[in-house]
Amino acid sequence: MRSAGSLKAILVLTLMVLSAALGLMIWNSHQARNGQELKVLKRDALLVGERFIRNADRASDRLENELRAGARLSSIDPAYIGLDSIQSIDAAMASDDPALAQAGKLAANLASSGNSIGLLDDGKLVLSHVPTVGGTVVGIVDAPRWIPELNDGLRLVLYGDATVSLGDSGILPANRAIRDAGTGFRLESIQKRSASACIDINGASFSMCLSRSSPLLTLDSLLSLLLNILLVSAPALAIIGLYNQSKRDRADEADHRHGRGETTEVSKAELATANAGIGLWDIRPGDGGFAVLPGSHKA
Repeated sequence: MRSAGSLKAILVLTLMVLSAALGLMIWNSHQARNGQELKVLKRDALLVGERFIRNADRASDRLENELRAGARLSSIDPAYIGLDSIQSIDAAMASDDPALAQAGKLAANLASSGNSIGLLDDGKLVLSHVPTVGGTVVGIVDAPRWIPELNDGLRLVLYGDATVSLGDSGILPANRAIRDAGTGFRLESIQKRSASACIDINGASFSMCLSRSSPLLTLDSLLSLLLNILLVSAPALAIIGLYNQSKRDRADEADHRHGRGETTEVSKAELATANAGIGLWDIRPGDGGFAVLPGSHKA
């Protein structure tokens, strides 16, 4: 009994260790997938940011070249520059149009802070360009013109004095903690989770966050979980099988000992009967032989 109890304790301990190993394997696999996903998303966000900065720089260079060539603002084609409208900062700030006046004030703030791109409340971008000749020029453009088209399942949000959201609005955007950390996950339910990567834009007064849907349960995660379970189940089943075989072997051994004890007792009784001459005799008249019949002691 003591041996059986020890074996059972070892079995339970082994299964606990295997269960812990399974949990660690699943957790490690989950963390590895999360890390790789955030790494790829960070790369994609940097690529979007580079395209954005390249478009902004191209607009500034073209505008600078036109002004150096002596062109007047009114004669410059905004579409060629990569903008929707162009005006001097004085004209913008003196405008009766509230949006244009706000753009003029924002351009002045950008110039004083060392930045050149900002966000308006209506989601449009403001370019504050200080040329080598003349005063500050204010350019206004819709954000999608400078941001490359997003693939399906992506959401891009610009965070500054205002907020601009592009792409799939059903994806959870980055919260404050993710924006501070640079990357992270936001969870509302098992199937409603998003991964986000945020970057700062050089020369801009806002940051950019790229997000994509990242549910906890996917086909890949389920297959990985199944694989880990199978890897741990094989040794667990082997241990359980060895334990059951050990129990059967002990039971067979006990039965064998019990049967051997009865046989020994019968053999001793028959031997004593034969020696004592007690029992049923078998007499052969032909040769005069005789013997005590086996088992006759029971009679």
